Parts: sequence; C-alpha cells; structure tokens
Amino acid sequence: SGRPDKILCVFSSPWFISQTRIISLKKDEPFEIKKGFLEKLIDAEVKTFKGRWQSEVSRSGEDPEVFERNPMKVTLNGYPTKKPFGKRAKELKAYIYMSLGMKEIADEIRNIILENFGNRPISFHTLPFVVSSVLDDVIHPEGGYIFADIGGEMSDISLVLEETVSFPFGRNSILRKISSEFKTSFNEASSLAEKFGSGRMNASDIEKITPIMEGAKKEWTVLLRKALIELSGRGPLSKDFFLIGCKDNSLNLIDCVKDDFFSRFTILGSSFDVRQILPGALKHYFNFKKTLKNDGDVFLMIESFFADKIFK
Repeated sequence: SGRPDKILCVFSSPWFISQTRIISLKKDEPFEIKKGFLEKLIDAEVKTFKGRWQSEVSRSGEDPEVFERNPMKVTLNGYPTKKPFGKRAKELKAYIYMSLGMKEIADEIRNIILENFGNRPISFHTLPFVVSSVLDDVIHPEGGYIFADIGGEMSDISLVLEETVSFPFGRNSILRKISSEFKTSFNEASSLAEKFGSGRMNASDIEKITPIMEGAKKEWTVLLRKALIELSGRGPLSKDFFLIGCKDNSLNLIDCVKDDFFSRFTILGSSFDVRQILPGALKHYFNFKKTLKNDGDVFLMIESFFADKIFK
C-alpha cells in the first residue's frame, strides 16, 4: 500500500541501558519554570549518563545514541503538573527517563530503512518507556507499579521507569531448553509450551517437559528475588505488578510472584497484585481480522498503540 509516513523502532534488552534521574531545585523566592532552563538541566544529566556509558559499556570510546530524555513527572511545590512551563514555584522536582544505545546499530537501522522506504522520519524508543506510556493510558494504574517483561532473551523488571533491573532469563531461554530436550525447532518448542500450558499435551510429553518447566520456574523466581531486593533499595514497592510476554500459562509465573516471600517488599507487606497483560486488554482499540482477534501479538499491539499516540 506504499511506503510508511513515519517509522517507530523499539529496542528491548540488551540493546540499551536506561536510567531515571531526579532533578531537584529549591529557592527562597518563586521562580518561573522555563523550557530552555529545564532543557539545560536535562543536558547536564544526559552528559553524566553518557559518562557511565563510556565507563561501563563502550570500549571504543564512541558516543552512544540518545534514544530518550523524557520528563516522566514534574512536581511544583510538591504538586504534580503536566504543564509546568510558564508557572512559578519555589521548588521544582523533575523525574527524567534517559536511555542510550549503540550509535552503530541505530545508523545501520537507518540505512536499511533508507534503502527500502526512502528518507522517512524515524523515532527510536525503548520497551520500558513504551510499555509504561501505554499502561498509563489504558489501565490508569494509581500511584507506582512494577512491570516485568519476560518475552525475549532477558527479563526486565521495571519500577515505573524509576529503575530497571535485567537478568538473562526470559521465555526464549525456556524454549531453547525444550527445543534441546525434544530435539525440535524453536517454533515447535513454542507450540509445545503452549500445549503444556493449556493442558492439551499427551502424557508422555508431559513427563518430559514437566522437569524443564519446574526447573525454569525455580530459576526465574530466584533471579526475580535478587532483582526485587535491588529495586526495594529505594524503599517499599507498590503491590501492583504487571506481567508481559508470557504467552501461555506453562510456567504459572503469576503464582511465583504471589509467593509470600515477596510480600516483604511491598508498602503494606501484602502479596503482589499480579495481572498479566494479554491481547484481550487492548483488542477493543484495534480492528482485527477474525483470524487475529484472539491471537494478537501483545508487543506489536502495545507498540502500535504507542505509535498512534506519538505520531498524531
């Protein structure tokens, strides 16, 4: 139907690093919040963040690509506001989400797009930012929350963009183990996991796959404990926990997160309220062909929702 007008590219782990910085400013007399002034403060934070990239990630000394440097929340005199510019206050606090990636990779993507579609506007973003933006619009969670993305090679545990902890164990890790045990392709392993989760697997295959699933569940739970211990260093965590990327119920990860062990991390000392984000949560925002209505790709849906939002 022709080339696209605009293009959104979303990076997931491990193709970026991110950080949320809090900019605080307090004066005795009220001062006006000007856009240029806040931009200078953000520039200074980005420069510091690039220094972390140079010391922790880059060995060549090459500058990274800045994907995001977005104010996620701004408060004036302790009150949140979505339109701070032009207002006066004695105290400013801005939560800035920043993300960096390899410029070499971003340039390669630009070249591929240029060759196939011509010179099109490209917007680079990261999955934690995209997911958080969509959840805020669709579900309207009150206060803070945690979401876990386990859909790829890694698991990202994000505290509403304040901090993200990643560990190298996601759904693909499990599928590789199934593929090896059953001596089959990666795609067939995905099908086997879905059959196991839905109870449609024969007895002999259940006997083979159950130890894999139980071992994976224990391994993921141990890594999640370490991640939440790190996140809780900032203080007690919200009890709202969103799980994304588990296409089936083969691991029963919801029960893992509801384990009594994790109640020690929440504000009220209660178990996490875990909700799985499935295509059904978003389907009324889309027009589907009948064959896709109940089998949508939740990541593609989230990214499409976000694209519609930022490109309007």
